[in-house]
Amino acid sequence: MNFNVFQRISKYFQRKSSAFTLMELLIVVAITTILAGVGISSYINQQRAKLLDTSVQEIVGYLRYSQQKSIAQEGSNQWGIHFENPADEDEKDFYALYTGTSYTSPEETRYLSSGIEYESPTAGNNIDVSFDKLTGASATSTTQSITIKSTVTNSTTTISISGQGLISY
Repeated sequence: MNFNVFQRISKYFQRKSSAFTLMELLIVVAITTILAGVGISSYINQQRAKLLDTSVQEIVGYLRYSQQKSIAQEGSNQWGIHFENPADEDEKDFYALYTGTSYTSPEETRYLSSGIEYESPTAGNNIDVSFDKLTGASATSTTQSITIKSTVTNSTTTISISGQGLISY
């Protein structure tokens, strides 16, 4: 009788024990790989789109920094930002902080991130944006625009500096 009970228990566990087949495991791995690939590519595209926004924020912040230096008459000078798009494609686009009424030499220079370039100023050209002392108004009294472009997403953003010194994008 003990032997019969053992047989029944043994048969019960044989029927109840199951494992994943190789095919089931391969399907799960394939689905996981596809979902991971979609997630990673979506994340990378999101990061590329954010690069343009980040660059715009940095430039606007630098323009406002220059404007505040002019309002404070730091060094008894007016301050400005020089935007340059070199004609040589091997050189990187940059913007530089300068003192005085026009750009002669930079106080600080910053380069645009890889994948970001100027659309305006065009290749081989530059734009100087300087601010009047005390008022912070644009020294040219006209609206000036800087347009930057993401080479990855082909999207652009224009930063405008009004004659009154209002910086918008």
